Amino acid sequence: MKLKLLVATAVMAAMATPALAGDEKAQDQGAAVKEKKICHTETVTGSLISKRRICMTKAEWDQLAQNSKNSVDRFTSRSTGTPGTGSNPAAPQ
Repeated sequence: MKLKLLVATAVMAAMATPALAGDEKAQDQGAAVKEKKICHTETVTGSLISKRRICMTKAEWDQLAQNSKNSVDRFTSRSTGTPGTGSNPAAPQ
């Protein structure tokens, strides 16, 4: 019984090998089209030792940087008004 199972497994593996080789070739061609990932390690907020790794393409990192810059610009433009003059839209009236 064990021998039959071993032979059947070997036959199935032999039949699947050419299919896997074709898949690897297709994956290699797809990988050539995809951009290379750039990974950064950052400390998790609130932890002294916990780290997390973030991987994105250069375009995704550039978009994240632009979004962060826009957020900082919006925040600083709202908070530069002089208190009591009404030029600060975030100030209570």
